[in-house]
Amino acid sequence: MALKLPRLTPKEEKFFDLLEASAKNLLEGALALKDLVDDYSNVEEKVKKIKEIEHHGDSLIH
Repeated sequence: MALKLPRLTPKEEKFFDLLEASAKNLLEGALALKDLVDDYSNVEEKVKKIKEIEHHGDSLIH
């Protein structure tokens, strides 16, 4: 009897576009956080940018 394996790739190509956009957004957020930690000046501006990146990420997955 053959074992049926679950499908590992999504049916829609759109998934990969969203995954790539989410990964780019994650990198942008990580770099913004690193900038804040490395140089704790202009904190309000940097926190605002991080929040904008977070909201953009939310819009990608919701």
